[in-house]
Amino acid sequence: MATGKTTAKKGTQGRKSTARKTASSSSRKSASKKNNKQYTFNDDIPILVALAISLVLLLSNFNLAGAVGKAIAKVTFGALGIMEYIIPFVLFLIVAFMVVNKGSMVARVKLVAIIVTAALMCTFFQLLIVDVVPLDSSFGKIISYSSDKRIGGGLLGSLFFKLFSPMGLIAAYILTLIF
Repeated sequence: MATGKTTAKKGTQGRKSTARKTASSSSRKSASKKNNKQYTFNDDIPILVALAISLVLLLSNFNLAGAVGKAIAKVTFGALGIMEYIIPFVLFLIVAFMVVNKGSMVARVKLVAIIVTAALMCTFFQLLIVDVVPLDSSFGKIISYSSDKRIGGGLLGSLFFKLFSPMGLIAAYILTLIF
């Protein structure tokens, strides 16, 4: 009959090694120390300023900021067109992203990609009104029509619109959507 005892091999499973640490384990620890950045109140200031500016832009877009807000909305629409409604959110997210990823080259590349995407979106919105404002229209006519009717891509969209216009409408759409 069995006595209920189990015989297990005694090994080194539960023991800690007293051997020296390898280079890979010490480099892992130093890498983790580098990733633990200390954030201070100074890091929060750009985020708070971006939040305040974003709120003013957002309120201005919907005529909730008085006469000054109306002027701000006119300028931002003149510069960015329909993107005026998206920019307050993008501005805040960009600043927060850059504060969190301070000094990161990858973050800078992503920032440039976001800015280029915003510019191409302005161009796309400007291309959508090409049936009303033809490709060969003057620069001033494009901007004034867009500003009066509150459509289009604003100054930024008009710049790329005029840049792509010698290639034709279909090529302008393709270039805008590819990039």
